[in-house]
Amino acid sequence: QTKLSKPSTSHQPQSSGSNKLINNRYLIIEHQGYHALIDLQQAQYQQTQHDFIDAVNNHQLSSRPILVPIKVALTETQLALFQQHNTLLNEFGFQLTLSEQHLTIDNIPSLFAQSQLTALISELAQQLSASTNRDQLITILSKLLPQPTIQSTEQATTILNRLNLPDDNNDWYRRLDDITLAELFIQ
Repeated sequence: QTKLSKPSTSHQPQSSGSNKLINNRYLIIEHQGYHALIDLQQAQYQQTQHDFIDAVNNHQLSSRPILVPIKVALTETQLALFQQHNTLLNEFGFQLTLSEQHLTIDNIPSLFAQSQLTALISELAQQLSASTNRDQLITILSKLLPQPTIQSTEQATTILNRLNLPDDNNDWYRRLDDITLAELFIQ
């Protein structure tokens, strides 16, 4: 089964009025006596990837219909690859209808609702190969999930409350200690 490290470890953040949202993406928080900078978009993206992989592995992935099915023109080779992987894609929430010259998207996994679907299918077509297996396809799809957009402080707080803060810096969390802050201004 495909695994992705979940953006969490052990410390639940405390929401407070001193949290500061910057550029609808970054959040400066006070936690356990120090300040930290969180890339909410990256943390939420990793959480969504983890949710997708869990849902696939637990057969709990929900999908939704496309109100106006979208047709995507593909090459014969690409259509053959989608035909080969159609059963797996269906298991993962995609319902695709294949014809001689195009693919029609009828249903998608709910986590892909904010995706630009034509671009998603084009990118997926570039990454599929005849030897792509189930785990590789899960990894490919998890990397194609849309990046979240943070719209408000309330949404940022909701995301923050879902996170467990790590003890060490990672790709979405940085402690803002004196050394880190001083390095920002070294020339």
